[in-house]
Amino acid sequence: MDSVVATQICKRYGSAANARDVLKNANLRVDAGKSLAIMGPSGSGKSTLLNIVGTLDTADSGTVDLFGTNPFSLTEKDLAAFRNKSIGFIFQSHHLLPQCSVLENVLLPTIVAKSNSREALDRAKHLIERVGLTHRINARPAMLSGGECQRAAVVRALINGPRLLLADEPTGSLDRVSADAIGALLAEIVREENTALIAVTHSPELALRMDATLELRDGALVAIERTSAGTAS
Repeated sequence: MDSVVATQICKRYGSAANARDVLKNANLRVDAGKSLAIMGPSGSGKSTLLNIVGTLDTADSGTVDLFGTNPFSLTEKDLAAFRNKSIGFIFQSHHLLPQCSVLENVLLPTIVAKSNSREALDRAKHLIERVGLTHRINARPAMLSGGECQRAAVVRALINGPRLLLADEPTGSLDRVSADAIGALLAEIVREENTALIAVTHSPELALRMDATLELRDGALVAIERTSAGTAS
């Protein structure tokens, strides 16, 4: 199956007396080469859902199927290897190592994956060129703008050729121009790399760049329809 599917996901926090249902039978599906935005108010469970789909957290009930694999049936060691190879993460803060150059930051996941060093280096240089950072390839994060740091983070997430890209507020800390550039870049890369993308965002502009939008309401995901003008309704 060439899709990411989460079915009837439930997640509760707190003790029995003070329990709060963050996710209640949440369902989503996104195919390879397609993108999905998830919106909703702060604290509604968007990041929790993203972490469950990304295997960083577990649901109380429900299932996750990543391209035909149930990741939670894997051993801890196999799950870590699966996550590193199959899933790329982009966060609101770029999390680049300050002591490393752009190229070194991009190559970090390939060290964990024990990838062929020559192939990894060639892919890193290709992707860095693709996002317009060749002139910054040896620069450290302190020398980069916020938008440049986030572009480097996008490349790092893509370096192992993941089938699923998860982005948690990827434009939240950027100015409007940089945010628009990152949104356009993500939309293009999804098609070029045939990667499934799920982006949690508060930004209507970023959501409109995605193929579909879901809103998290009272723990469940509801489809947001778009008018012919492209706005959500």
